[in-house]
Amino acid sequence: MRWWVASLGAVLGLNKEEDLLANQMEEVLNHVRSRGFQESDRRARLLQQDAVARLRRQLLEASLASPRPQASDRPRFACPPPGAGIPEMGYGTDIEEFHYQRHQMWAEEQDLCRRSFGLWTYGGKSSCAIRAEVIGSMAALVPGDLVLDVGSACGHMARWFYDWYGAKTLGVDFQPAATAFAEKYVTPFAPAQFCWLDVSSQLGDWLPNRSVKLATAISAARLYWTYHGIIGDLSDLPMKNVDLKSTSLFLENLCHRTKNLCRVTREMFRATAVGGHTWVAHNGVYQGKWDPKRVWGSQYWKCCFHGELRRKEAVLIEVPEDEIFQSGAEWESWFELVISCVGSWRIHPWCLHS
Repeated sequence: MRWWVASLGAVLGLNKEEDLLANQMEEVLNHVRSRGFQESDRRARLLQQDAVARLRRQLLEASLASPRPQASDRPRFACPPPGAGIPEMGYGTDIEEFHYQRHQMWAEEQDLCRRSFGLWTYGGKSSCAIRAEVIGSMAALVPGDLVLDVGSACGHMARWFYDWYGAKTLGVDFQPAATAFAEKYVTPFAPAQFCWLDVSSQLGDWLPNRSVKLATAISAARLYWTYHGIIGDLSDLPMKNVDLKSTSLFLENLCHRTKNLCRVTREMFRATAVGGHTWVAHNGVYQGKWDPKRVWGSQYWKCCFHGELRRKEAVLIEVPEDEIFQSGAEWESWFELVISCVGSWRIHPWCLHS
């Protein structure tokens, strides 16, 4: 009986101090955590990732009846007209216009599409490719799967998703120079389609329900919600731990408000097939100002997907980005949001367009 109790305790993890192998691993991991991650660490990881991902794709292709799609097998969605939703006279708020001009500078003046991994601060470096591999592995992409890349910029993600998993990509972005680059330099080598439009207002019925295996918005989500004109003037409020009641906001009305992160994420989720995933990442929150929970309250995402969670049609997970993406000590990390579509999706009445 004593032996049975001891064995059960080991199975349940009650004798962790005696788990030598687990303790060994934890000691190594703690040493790495205390040292912090450097760009050289990320490059070494990227080298290994690239080799492993290519081998995995080869094994997947060998086990599937259909071959990997060719570059000519690109998606052919009826995107809105080029530049749809992009205001000719500039965006209506300073923060939106700032982001547009900033990304325009990266795409045109600094030519980061050609010189780096995309339209991120300093070009994003190796962490961009690491994100693609982690997200693609999590989503269990296989040849022929379709990815929706919101904020696709220069198309690097589309190329990685194809090279490593054999997936197709539909990319949407608000920078014409970036989408033009992607069309010229990505589509000849990967099955991808890129649309130039304002994502905050133009993700709509042209994108069919349940049409993609994975929908991502990497370091693009902050562009699709603003303070001014949506939730009023918050200049007099303490911006740390803002209480929901103090803002006089009603989270059940999130879906009625255009150009916010909830609305765009819901459109992404609408396009995600059962068994697929929607992944939203801020790629750093810059002193918390890109975190919607800081403005709307800690229950932001649960309220945004209240109906789906209540009906058990979605599973919502917030994943800390520090270790899975090897964020450096200087990086102000955020929580990556993963929403898995696990049941039939139907729009809730209070989320209909008003």
